[in-house]
Formats: sequence, structure tokens, C-alpha cells
Amino acid sequence: MGYDEETAQEETGKALASSSFALGERLRQAIKAVGSDKAAESTGKSVRTLDRYVSGKIEPPLSVLIGLSDSSGLSLQWLATGEELPRSRGASSGIPAFVAEDIALVQKLELEASAGNGAVTNYDPDTDYIAFQASWLRTHDVNAAAARVLNVHGDSMEPTIRHGDVLLVDTSIDHIKDNAIYVLTWDNSVFVKRVHKRLNGSLQLISDNALYPPEDIAKTDVAQLNIAGRVVWYGRFT
Repeated sequence: MGYDEETAQEETGKALASSSFALGERLRQAIKAVGSDKAAESTGKSVRTLDRYVSGKIEPPLSVLIGLSDSSGLSLQWLATGEELPRSRGASSGIPAFVAEDIALVQKLELEASAGNGAVTNYDPDTDYIAFQASWLRTHDVNAAAARVLNVHGDSMEPTIRHGDVLLVDTSIDHIKDNAIYVLTWDNSVFVKRVHKRLNGSLQLISDNALYPPEDIAKTDVAQLNIAGRVVWYGRFT
């Protein structure tokens, strides 16, 4: 799989779930996330009335949107306008991995992977989610339940991956399958590096930024290097 910047830009449009759903579809997703009974309880409306909102027969009041946002954890702004990706505000929201047939909410980790000196950086005290197309994840053999999202800190992977970029990581991959980009942990630090596996069992950690020389991991030290996951997509929102 290529990781050049042009490919990343093309994949961005495919990977991120579209936020241009009609209001009824957004409401349907919120109701499906928590179930009809809980949605009715949180909004003070009957299931039949909620169905009428979803079908577009009547316009839901703001109180209904607020109730669905609070119960499902989906953004109130997204529910009302569709202008941002659906996200939860915290782990207590109980959002399932899938809230719609072709949308998967992937958990965002509370740290940043360093593409520099390897320091672990606290990112956000609350659990967050980013929406991806479930069909796109399946096409790339990624199980949404094992996928995680995190940010990059540092410049050692530039120009491929820039400081602040978002990584989609398949955490089910805990060994080097091919010469690709992986998230690694070593001595309580988190790194994102391109990994080259040698025939003698050693590894070479490669930074795409020429200012950072490759690092060799001897075969005897490979066991100390934990493979946290393989990077399957990266991108940026600005």
C-alpha cells in the first residue's frame, strides 16, 4: 500500500463518513445507537412520534435534538446541521461500534504517537470517536472493533505524515507483516515509524524525514519492541 501524500488525500474522501445526511437519516442513526425506547424516554416523545420525525413528516423541536444528543453521545451540531462528523463526548455515552449500516465509530485514543523523540503526550481526557465508512474499513480488512485513531506528534515522518495528522491504526496486527508504517511502543514511549524487517530477524525503524537517521533493532532486542498496530490510513482535517 502506498503512503505518498497524494494517495492520502484521495483516500480522505473515501474514508471519512459523509456528514451531508438528511435530518431524518441523522435522527435514525441517533435512535438506532440507543434503541427506540431509550430515545423516546430521553426526548419525552413516543416512538411513533420519533418515527414521524425520521420520515420527515414533522420537524423535530430543539428539545428532541438535545435529548437524542445527550442519550446517544452524538454531536448536537451534527444532528441539527450535518456540518460535522458524529462524535461522542465521553466514554459514558455507551455508543456502540456501529450506529448505522455503513458508519463505524472508531475510538480515538487519549495519547499522541511521536514521530520525533518518542515522548508520550496526553491528548484528551475524554474518549472520543471519529466516523468512518464501515464498507471502506471492510475493503481494507480492518475490523472496526480493533481500529483506533490517534494523533501524531513530531516531524520525523514528514513529508508523508505531518505533525498533528490523524492515524487510523489496526490494533489487531501485533507483528510486522510487511514493510509498512506501524505504531510501536518501547520503554513507555509511543512511536510511529516505517518498519523494515530483515532476513536475520533484526528490524530497521525508518523515518521518512531525512534529518532522522534509521534506527537498527537487533534480533535480540526485537522482543522488547511492542507492535501496537499497523497504520492503514492517515490524513488531516485542515
